Amino acid sequence: PCYFLECALPPFREGDAVFIRKELADFRQGQRGAVVELDSDGDARVRFEGQDDDELIFRMDFNCIARDPLAAPQVRGTAVEFEQRSQQRARQRLTKDGARELLED
Repeated sequence: PCYFLECALPPFREGDAVFIRKELADFRQGQRGAVVELDSDGDARVRFEGQDDDELIFRMDFNCIARDPLAAPQVRGTAVEFEQRSQQRARQRLTKDGARELLED
């Protein structure tokens, strides 16, 4: 079991790569994203890969997310840059059959 301890420093910073470590609402374990903003209450807006909108993760649910240890060291960027990288990775995973279907449409 994980426990979230309240501390003076927030557990995440803007730009941190994160992943869902324990299912939370509509999020499945392993989903990856990046912290876009921390609000005055300490809650985080996170942009998950493949999604157009940021999701609000309440501070009390931070035990369900963690910094992504597989992410490269963070160079602080914007949500737009994160979305561009996400789309680029999605394009790289496009198969020949998928490309053929897209071209046929």
